[in-house]
Amino acid sequence: MDILGRYRGALVGKAVGDALGYPVEGQSPEYVNKEYLPKLEELKSSGISKARQYTDDTQFARELCISLLEMGKFDKFHYFERLVNLYKSRTIVGIGISTDEVLRRYLAGFSASEAASRPPKAGNGSAMRVAPIALFYKDINDVVQYAIEQGEVTHLDPRCSAGSIAIAIGVYQCLNMTALDTDQFINTILQRIKFNQTMYDAISALPELLSLDPAVAAEEVYNRYSGDVKGGWRYISPYVVPSVVWSLYSFLKFPNRFDQAVFCAIGAGGDTDTTGAMTGALSGAFLGYDSIPAHIRQVHDGGKYDSEYLKDLATRLYSYNRTD
Repeated sequence: MDILGRYRGALVGKAVGDALGYPVEGQSPEYVNKEYLPKLEELKSSGISKARQYTDDTQFARELCISLLEMGKFDKFHYFERLVNLYKSRTIVGIGISTDEVLRRYLAGFSASEAASRPPKAGNGSAMRVAPIALFYKDINDVVQYAIEQGEVTHLDPRCSAGSIAIAIGVYQCLNMTALDTDQFINTILQRIKFNQTMYDAISALPELLSLDPAVAAEEVYNRYSGDVKGGWRYISPYVVPSVVWSLYSFLKFPNRFDQAVFCAIGAGGDTDTTGAMTGALSGAFLGYDSIPAHIRQVHDGGKYDSEYLKDLATRLYSYNRTD
């Protein structure tokens, strides 16, 4: 099992899913599947690759990687300061409403704890960036603890904490399992999110959803879990519950093909950069860097911090705490 390749796949895969979803964020599934995804397939057949811009999903995860490596542990003050400095640089791409409000409040004079987003706001901003926690910590109990802590830097709703745990443990399992046992994969997540009934019930429904074709399953996720945030978002919204459930579904529905998993994630429309990013992290962590097709592998952030940079970060995370 190529563990280093899985580390690289997790981080680069996250960025690739993010960058592929970014151009169609907020678009309908009809447009994504009929107009956008076929063009990506044409690039594959032509052998043409194109570097794509990723968004805050990967920018914030990149800053988390750097913070973990610089501090040798998760330090919420150090990480938050990196987010603040990134915000002040005005280079964040597609920042979410809640995170934007948190950083603006902090810069207006609120303390970090006072600025954090509180219930009932439950966006997916903490779950979208959590993957590096699973790459840095070897013990699953640490993964759970710091998945929560990194999320609470900006999002205090328990649903956000449960969503962060779900994605972090998902990535953790993908890095370390030799074969996928879907029921065990889901149950391992469920064991750690019992404190939040909403997320627990939603992820418990995954076996049922996986029996459905993607278009039908996406409609079910939208109808069941979008709650009060349907307005303005057809299908998968930035609310943490549907976006996490849909990302887990997309990976588990297509566990052996990175491109199919990510295309499934963004094919549902809505918050496609985030569902693409979370699915890409899961699939890349399971299948490894070489599973990411060459024609979609190249990403960047304003011409910097490209795939090779992210590969290097992943290598450093792998080397930091591992002895195998």
